[in-house]
Amino acid sequence: MVVHAKPKAIFEVKRSADCPPFEVAIGNTSEAGDFYYWKFGDGSPDEQRIDKDTVRHPYENFTANTVTYPLNLLVSSIYNCT
Repeated sequence: MVVHAKPKAIFEVKRSADCPPFEVAIGNTSEAGDFYYWKFGDGSPDEQRIDKDTVRHPYENFTANTVTYPLNLLVSSIYNCT
């Protein structure tokens, strides 16, 4: 019986609030992953990557109110574990 490792999605941002345009640098420190699916939560296309390099994403706000965007990372392995 072989049980593969379950990937763990971990990311960090140094700043999570600023004025627009706000380019966020996101560090990927995930464990046991091979594929990384970023969902930025602002309506922009999701981004798929095979590396753990820092991801940079610009956030805008064209409204008169403060806006919060959910940032999500899904990690999977070559064995289809997520």
